[in-house]
Amino acid sequence: MTNTTETSQEPSVDVIDLRIALTHSGVDVVDEIGVKIRPGEVLGLVGESGSGKTTVGMALLGHVRRGGEVAGGVIRIDGRDLSSLGERDLRRLRGGVVSYIPQDPGTSLNPALRISTQLEEILEAHATDGGAEQRKARVREALAEVALPSDERGNDVVLAFPQIIFVLLAVSAIGPKLWLIVVTVGITHAPRVARVIRGAAQQIVERDFIKADEVAGERRSRIIMGGLLPNVTSPLLVELGLRMTFSIGLIAAISFLGFGLQPPAADWGLMINENRLSITVMPWGVLLPVLAIAVLTVGTNLITDGIARAAIGLDRTNE
Repeated sequence: MTNTTETSQEPSVDVIDLRIALTHSGVDVVDEIGVKIRPGEVLGLVGESGSGKTTVGMALLGHVRRGGEVAGGVIRIDGRDLSSLGERDLRRLRGGVVSYIPQDPGTSLNPALRISTQLEEILEAHATDGGAEQRKARVREALAEVALPSDERGNDVVLAFPQIIFVLLAVSAIGPKLWLIVVTVGITHAPRVARVIRGAAQQIVERDFIKADEVAGERRSRIIMGGLLPNVTSPLLVELGLRMTFSIGLIAAISFLGFGLQPPAADWGLMINENRLSITVMPWGVLLPVLAIAVLTVGTNLITDGIARAAIGLDRTNE
């Protein structure tokens, strides 16, 4: 029910006998649509898939899909007839006065750009006050309101480099030192592990027992160590097995390329490199190091997986 005050107001959206037709055939896609929406009112268009709901919504932005055209009727937004507006005025209208919220962000957001970048583009196009820093601050605030992480993360800098390239750059600059290889491999794994533990922790922090500890005034460190960490141990152990597997292969590959441990140090990757020329004469010089790497990686993964299963009680028997 609409009260008399709302009825007396001029409509914010006024659509009169809207017709949208196919350009070549002249067949009507939308025929004689009339809508009046006043300030404070909400209107929902209900219909089957393909009935023209999105077509009408896009028409309110002054946009018609390729192959279609507005064949008749009037569309007024805040008293302005869309048919009389030029491209510049339409750009000011879109996002500034009337906006489109896609139904499925998974297909509507550009995967090549960050969400923050796309939000900032809108503010840059329509915000009349404030500079770049104010726009960035508003985007960070909007992301925080919906619990999305800010883009200002050092993890992404490390993730941008392929692991082997990152290690080779460090070794080329400083030299093939064992401690350097270990540190750089660990650095390349750190952001990936951080993402896993963050995803696992986000599911736990909303549990009632965590909220109860917070309400009871428990120290943050006690909540993390006693309530959070034991419940993310299993995915961390699984991730440990994967990272150990990748690390073994990565270090072997670096030694094979000649950037790892140098002779006379013993290294499986170095052994494969030194014996590869005689593989047809003495294949065991290559096959045995390869087999050793395979056994170590598979065995490490199986051990960590078994510990992870035991940590959550999958292999326990009822007593």
